[in-house]
Amino acid sequence: MIKQTIKKQFNLLLSAVLALLGFSACDSITGGGDEPVMYGTPYGDYEISGLVTDEASTPLSNMRVIVSSADSKGVGYRHYDADTVYTDEQGHYMVKNEGHSFSNRQVYCEDPAGVYEADSTVVKLDYKGGSGWYQGEAVATADLKLKKKAEPSEE
Repeated sequence: MIKQTIKKQFNLLLSAVLALLGFSACDSITGGGDEPVMYGTPYGDYEISGLVTDEASTPLSNMRVIVSSADSKGVGYRHYDADTVYTDEQGHYMVKNEGHSFSNRQVYCEDPAGVYEADSTVVKLDYKGGSGWYQGEAVATADLKLKKKAEPSEE
């Protein structure tokens, strides 16, 4: 019985000390508690739009456009966060989303019918107007010009 009482008192004392240490640690990080300490990942809203045409500047409809994160060298990665849209009758597309505020996004366009060669470009996003983890909004344009695939030669 005495062991249980001592154990309970020790646990209470330990909990109180840890709570005080936790609060004082949070306060000392900001230098006085003016800002809350936040944990998370920077994120923002972005919009990427553009026009997909052929080499003669004719708009191409129903082209598949995939927008995904890209590293600093422009190599697309993290395809689990990719957005896929199709161009409209005038060849326009638009992707609007909220996500991790990576500064580079890869825009990849392919022809589901297989008439045109796929092409891609990297878009640099400049987020503005945010605070805290929210980085703000970024708007960018990426136009793509697709080349027709070469006809197989008959030999």
